Amino acid sequence: MSLEITFTQADLLRNTQLPASWYRLKVLDIEEKAGKSDPTSTTYHITCQVESGAMKGVPVMFYISKKQVGRIIEFITCFVDSPEPGRTYSLEISKGRSFDGWITYDPDMKWNSIGSVRAASAAA
Repeated sequence: MSLEITFTQADLLRNTQLPASWYRLKVLDIEEKAGKSDPTSTTYHITCQVESGAMKGVPVMFYISKKQVGRIIEFITCFVDSPEPGRTYSLEISKGRSFDGWITYDPDMKWNSIGSVRAASAAA
């Protein structure tokens, strides 16, 4: 049994407390999982990383429930100009792409939380 462990740079940055602000984020991965409190629902776990500035490289998780349609629309419109009724969209379109996220640190959960999102702008 080995008692050794190796950390990646992202592992070491994971607990970095980000000051409340807009950050340019890059979507690295998306996973679909059963809801934590309601296993019959679907939750999307979106792994992001701060793309620029002094906090570059800090990983941030973004969680959206399939039941949060307004939140999903807000996220999709970061990558699609005008979503259309009846059209199907895949969250996969966000992989490798950037968006801006308003991040605050949640001291109770001890993680950075993305509160609002918008299409990538020159301002972030």
